[in-house]
Amino acid sequence: MVGIEGMGITPVRANNTEQASSRTQKAASTTLSSTDGVLFSTEAEKAAEVVRFTDMASEQQQELRQERIEEAQRKIEESTYKVQSVIQFVAARLTKYVAE
Repeated sequence: MVGIEGMGITPVRANNTEQASSRTQKAASTTLSSTDGVLFSTEAEKAAEVVRFTDMASEQQQELRQERIEEAQRKIEESTYKVQSVIQFVAARLTKYVAE
């Protein structure tokens, strides 16, 4: 017997090729005449929308990050880049030695 179970083609004996080919042609013609379509579930549509929003947010975040990097580079080159927390940390450490 030749055939694939569950594929809409009934198994036939291998020596009866003429009958097998006519059955295959009939099955193929019925498949082609039906209209194909794709339906997405609402969950899939919502997931796709979330992906679109996260892509947009990622692009915007990348642009903002690039702007901040350029600003930091400019401030470092101009020697105006100061981080308040670092200044406070160093000052706290220095006061230990100055107070003694």
